[in-house]
Amino acid sequence: MDLIHADNDDLYDGFPGMALVRFYEKFRFWLQRNSKKQALKNISYHYDLGNDFYQLWLDETMTYSSALFKTGQESLENAQLAKYASMVEQMDVQSGDHILEIGCGWGGFAEYAAKEHGLRVTGLTLSNEQLVFARERIKALGLSDYGLRATFMPKPFHNLTGNGCHAHVSVWNGKNNKFLDKKDTLGLSKLAYNFLGGIMNNTQALSAFFNPTINSYRRINAPPTKSGATWSPSSISYTGNNRTHMIRIPDQGRFELRLMDGSANPYLLQAGIIAAGLEGINKKINPGKPLHCNMYKDYKKYPKLKKLPNDINQAISMLQKSKPLADAFGKDVIASYIKLKNSEIKDFKSKSSFNKKKPVTKWEKDNTLDC
Repeated sequence: MDLIHADNDDLYDGFPGMALVRFYEKFRFWLQRNSKKQALKNISYHYDLGNDFYQLWLDETMTYSSALFKTGQESLENAQLAKYASMVEQMDVQSGDHILEIGCGWGGFAEYAAKEHGLRVTGLTLSNEQLVFARERIKALGLSDYGLRATFMPKPFHNLTGNGCHAHVSVWNGKNNKFLDKKDTLGLSKLAYNFLGGIMNNTQALSAFFNPTINSYRRINAPPTKSGATWSPSSISYTGNNRTHMIRIPDQGRFELRLMDGSANPYLLQAGIIAAGLEGINKKINPGKPLHCNMYKDYKKYPKLKKLPNDINQAISMLQKSKPLADAFGKDVIASYIKLKNSEIKDFKSKSSFNKKKPVTKWEKDNTLDC
């Protein structure tokens, strides 16, 4: 049997038709190669099978990668924790340092790093299911026992920058990026500009979804922070590779929508983008010319630009008046959402008042810190 296994490839090559089989397998692999579109499909098919499914066979850390077994006698959970410990040791980081984890999964390493070493972790995932699980996990950690708190709160500190949740947008048909036009100055097609125009046309109403909490509006139209900038938008404008505007075009064939914050529901976020973009395409909405100024410093030069809502009340009012979003989501959904938000606003007003220049209120911390 060892001999047969060792000569496996030679035996396969000796069978008639194996060359055709190998060609077919290579072609099938090529069709499923890891393009941007295929990667999103892979994520949807794979990780978004559901958290309950993965909890059936992953260990308690919910870690979906190789573990570090030092003796071979450890449990899988302990071996995963040993891997985390080795990672932190090799990074040579100290308490308070900030780590970017690309592909954070269900938040196992983020939990370990924050709880055991006092590290700040920014985790990135393309899976909605993982994001929801990680948020709930962070909420349940009880890190306050260690003097720490992990949060997606839009603006935990009034004098520091907040937590954004930006979206990079493009539309594909197979391998064809429908937003790409290399002849255009910014690399966008007419379709892309129409899609972008639809978003800009609906931004004020979409803010109710993209910035859904009272605290969200400490980040929007905010006073300068200690860093000298808020790194969040104030006006409805677009530009090239310039982070002072609401929409940035960092590269050909896509744009970055920088309005949303960490409290946004990822499903409403994506549905809102699609609904507004489709309206822009169907009505061929022109977004106007891009601006290439520093919008934080030069906003007074553009008094006709539409402004973002200054608080949740304004955003809810714009959503209530929006026919395009009512048509897309359904009047009942919009009415229920507004009812929920008005209930939150009423509770807040009974206990506090909103002022962007003053420290974050106790109500905001109690109701948004674990969003």
